[in-house]
Amino acid sequence: MGVPGLVHDLSPHSTPGYALVDSGASDHYISASDISHLSNVVQLTCGPSILLPNGTTLRASHRACLDIPGLRSSERHCLVFPGLKNSLLSVRRFCDDGMTASFNDTAAIFQRQGRPILQGHRSSTDALWTMPLRPVDLSTPSPEPQSFPLA
Repeated sequence: MGVPGLVHDLSPHSTPGYALVDSGASDHYISASDISHLSNVVQLTCGPSILLPNGTTLRASHRACLDIPGLRSSERHCLVFPGLKNSLLSVRRFCDDGMTASFNDTAAIFQRQGRPILQGHRSSTDALWTMPLRPVDLSTPSPEPQSFPLA
């Protein structure tokens, strides 16, 4: 489990609209550059702070909700941080809310009761898993079977 308030912002670059899947993040931390991908955005006058590995402290400017289909309301809550290079989705938060996480050399998949909810991919550039902040809805059954490369 990650250290509360400590985030891992290690990718050399970020892709707008995508977040790193982070098993060390204690919460969902969203870069201010991705705020347009969120809903129910509320400005904070004195938001919580996080400590980056380089010793920099950032303060949240907004709280909001992830606009990701299939998530329960408790899984959607996130904080927005100006100055955060990459948005981070917390594996801990998803697992604490009843999802299971599976990772392999190409994909990261989150499931609830065997049904896929979220899927991301592993970058061939930096070997980190990323996930779109506005993915397709995997929680609704599809008329055609979907395959997920777990093995």
